[in-house]
Amino acid sequence: MMKKIECLTLFCGGPEVQTAGKVYAAAKGLTCHTDVIGLEMADGKLHVKRKLYSTHLDGLFPLENGDVLILDEKKKECLEEMTALATQLGITLTDGMSLTAVSELSGLIHTEEIVKTEDLSAAKLVLLGGKGLGSKANFERLEALAEKLGASCGCTRPVAMAGWASYDKVVGLSGSILGADLCIAFGVSGAAPLMAGASGAKRLIAVNNDPKAQIFGRCSEGIVADCLEILTAMEQEV
Repeated sequence: MMKKIECLTLFCGGPEVQTAGKVYAAAKGLTCHTDVIGLEMADGKLHVKRKLYSTHLDGLFPLENGDVLILDEKKKECLEEMTALATQLGITLTDGMSLTAVSELSGLIHTEEIVKTEDLSAAKLVLLGGKGLGSKANFERLEALAEKLGASCGCTRPVAMAGWASYDKVVGLSGSILGADLCIAFGVSGAAPLMAGASGAKRLIAVNNDPKAQIFGRCSEGIVADCLEILTAMEQEV
C-alpha cells in the first residue's frame, strides 16, 4: 500500500537559499529535488516536475513523505499551483527556511559536505558508471556501493538509454556538470559530451580495460583493469 504524503519541505529563493536546501536535505537524509517547476499526479501518485537536460525537457519523479523541493526565485509563479494541489491533497508545504534560523543554516553550509543528494552537481563524491559495467545488475551494484560510501551515483547517457538507470543520473552536456572533490568512473570510455560534465571533478579516477580509452587522456589517474574486478574489490573493502 502506498504511503500517504503528509508534508514536503520547500526552499524557494536565490543561490544561498537553494544551497541551504541542499545542505538541509543532506543533513536530514532526505531526497532533494532541484529545478522544481510543479507538482503533478500520475498513475495515482504525486510526482514533482523538474527541468532536465539543461532545462530543455521536463521530467516527472515520484515523491516520498518529507522530500525537499528547491525552486529558483524566478519560478515563484509555480508556487500558487503547487500550493493549490498540495492543499487539495491534504499535504503541508513547509517553508524550509522557517525550520531553522538562517544563521544556523549558513553555519551548516560551511561545515557540512553535501552528499546523498539527487543533485549530482552538488555531490562531493561521485561513482560514475558506463556501459563497460556490462549490465543493469552491475550498475545496481555500483549504486549500492555508492550508498554505503555516502556517495552519489551517476551514469553516462548510453547507460540511461539502455534502461539501466534513470535520466536524472546522466552526467555530461545532456545532464549534470560535476563539481565533486572525487569522481571514480567505471567502464566509461570518455566521449566528449560526457567529459564536458565529468571533467569538472577536482580529481577523476578512471577504470577501463582499454588502455586506448579516451578518458585516460582527461583523468587525474587511470587504472587499466576490468572495472568489475575493481568494483568487486571495493565491495569487499566496504
